[in-house]
Amino acid sequence: MNYKYIGTISGVRAYNGEMILSDCPEWKIKIAKEVSIKIGFSEKFAKVFTLKSLNSSKGYGSIIINEIKSDAEALKMKEQGVFVDENALENDNKKVFAGEFNNYKVFNNETGKLIGKVIEYWEMPANDCILVQTEQGELPIPFIPEFILEINKRQKKIYVNVMDGLMDLLNQDKDEDADD
Repeated sequence: MNYKYIGTISGVRAYNGEMILSDCPEWKIKIAKEVSIKIGFSEKFAKVFTLKSLNSSKGYGSIIINEIKSDAEALKMKEQGVFVDENALENDNKKVFAGEFNNYKVFNNETGKLIGKVIEYWEMPANDCILVQTEQGELPIPFIPEFILEINKRQKKIYVNVMDGLMDLLNQDKDEDADD
């Protein structure tokens, strides 16, 4: 099973163990009830629980777990991540989870040369971007099919189309500072 991080338990709502989630994706997460989820400081060191309900919207949400019956039990979960089997998700497969591509190596598809490593994923109104740390600085690359040609999750590699002007974005901040 491949588990996805869907948020961090950041508090308790004082309703018989209902927990507040933060750091959720910006879209509404849809998961069937009574599905197994994991809660822990990392997916590998998490315990399995049964989801009773999940509500989420715009980065926040709430969750109720069958095995958690009191606020005291829920408080013990604070600051732990919630992970869901990706097969249990009912959302649009085009959506990306926060941090999913962090530390992936990014390569120029044409030359095979390493460009850098993903350090952030930005959700933006027009189109999302990955921020790549290169030897010359940080490079934002639009996360759209014209730029992202292949994603190899097993090898943690992304192959991009380096269009004319893309690498010029590396020097944009330096040029703006020089104008001041």
